[in-house]
Amino acid sequence: MLKALENKLQKLSNSNSFFSILLESEKINFGALVNFAKRNRKKFLFWAKPSEEYVFIAIDKILVLEKNKENLIPQLDILKRELVTEWKNNEINVPLVAGGVKFNDNNSTEWSDFTENDWFVPRYVFLKNGNNYYVVVNSLSEDSSGNIVTEFSKISDFAFSSDSVLGLSFSFPKLKLIKEINKTEWKRGIDFSLDLIKKNTLDKIVISRYVQNSIEGEVNYHLLLASLADNYPFCTIFGFNNGNSFFFGATPETLFRVNKNVIETDALAGSISRGKTIYEDENLSNQLLTSDKNLREHKKVVDFILTNLEKHARTVVYRDTPKIRKLKNIQHLWTPIKAQINKDVNLLSILYDLHPTPAVCGSPKEVAFEKINEIEKFSRGLFTGVIGWFNFFNEGDFSVAIRSALIKNNFLYAYAGCGIVEGSNAEEEFVETQLKLKPILNLFTEHEY
Repeated sequence: MLKALENKLQKLSNSNSFFSILLESEKINFGALVNFAKRNRKKFLFWAKPSEEYVFIAIDKILVLEKNKENLIPQLDILKRELVTEWKNNEINVPLVAGGVKFNDNNSTEWSDFTENDWFVPRYVFLKNGNNYYVVVNSLSEDSSGNIVTEFSKISDFAFSSDSVLGLSFSFPKLKLIKEINKTEWKRGIDFSLDLIKKNTLDKIVISRYVQNSIEGEVNYHLLLASLADNYPFCTIFGFNNGNSFFFGATPETLFRVNKNVIETDALAGSISRGKTIYEDENLSNQLLTSDKNLREHKKVVDFILTNLEKHARTVVYRDTPKIRKLKNIQHLWTPIKAQINKDVNLLSILYDLHPTPAVCGSPKEVAFEKINEIEKFSRGLFTGVIGWFNFFNEGDFSVAIRSALIKNNFLYAYAGCGIVEGSNAEEEFVETQLKLKPILNLFTEHEY
């Protein structure tokens, strides 16, 4: 593979200022790569769709894009014009830009390693698509071909290691509760929200909380991601690292994905627990499908998506009534939506119009966002933000970062929220957030929750 890389670098290096190479490879050891990249404080995004057998890790950076979204889209237009690659018409969805967008920040120390719009062009992408494995190498014209080959040779020792347990020798550490938003604080925020709804200031607002734990023991980052993949195969599993910070989760909510000019998105709002028996589970599903409160909450999300999608797409297809999406410990009202996107649409333009949806913010969006900053006494950062990837050929995948947590300096910050509408009950919503915290907290051997 090193020889093939050298030949392609020599062929493309004089052609333009930005080029991307795709190579077929042997089996990739993603576990070793995750732990190698984390141990060496590399910027990386791990991304997996277990049910689709699609996995990649984008490692290191050749370019960090503009933090300000007004400057970001023009910068992407320049990169698109400069890009040279031989994989443009390939059937594989190749990530070229990876990263995420925060929900809010408020200058918190917890989220200081990530910027508001944190997008980067990786040096390497190690990718699995079905039974096939690939490596993408990206370069700018000022990069030395010799240095690229030398760096790749070093990382190859981990990427193609045959040792299946490489870097997987640690057990799950324990957690010790340090801080949480208690029920009294929670009720105060919910009552204030319901008063705003009663005054017609808002139709809906999403209120969240977090629990902070100290981590007792050494974290195996790949083991966390692998466990999430085993437990939630129909979710998107992600791990986004920069410096000392690792943001990860298993999200069931796709903001949108685009392939061959077809955009797929979904409304996911309205929740209830899973039953202990098939009979109880179906009863709970039926309760959710007939719940006026949850149906109203869900419709607000559907209407918001349709209104904003009309700016960028045509031939929109969706069901008038929601379905049920069942996860391991919770079930949601779910409406999949498909459409044909307009020619030459910038995918980030769609992202910034759709995010945040009422499913994680509320409606009207601007008023809900303002009130969230008043009610919540912490920064959400990337929680309820966006994590994903895209390239310049109308291919991309973006997920809403829920069921997620941040690890920084031996602390775990786990987050959960719920939609507040007329008829919401503070106690019931608190229980719902406990349910939503479990996918993360249950990864650890012991926790006080």
